[in-house]
Amino acid sequence: MLTVRVEQSLRIDRAAPRLVDANDLRAWLTAASEEVSLDTDAGDKPGKAQQPREKIQQQVQTIAEQIKRDPDSFVQQLKAKRADLAGLPWRLGAECQLSPAAASALQELSLATRVALAHAR
Repeated sequence: MLTVRVEQSLRIDRAAPRLVDANDLRAWLTAASEEVSLDTDAGDKPGKAQQPREKIQQQVQTIAEQIKRDPDSFVQQLKAKRADLAGLPWRLGAECQLSPAAASALQELSLATRVALAHAR
């Protein structure tokens, strides 16, 4: 069974700071958001996003080592371990990657969208 637990929802209002670049957005979301657990072990207490930093860093290192051998191995292992995720439409290999041109366009349009939203306030 998938357990999703949110202690407090993120509220975006007109008092939010003007976010122009990815670093501003990341810092604001980290400070404003609560931890959401998608692990099957929901025994950990929810809290501020900064509290489980060590656990997340360990998970990132484990995944990085795993995908060095095979880029799709993490997703394949996740599908094998989590029956609730196995039926989802996963894209693997080149199918889940943007071309360099598409990635550049996405980055430019994302920044343009954030700038336009900041100016609309």
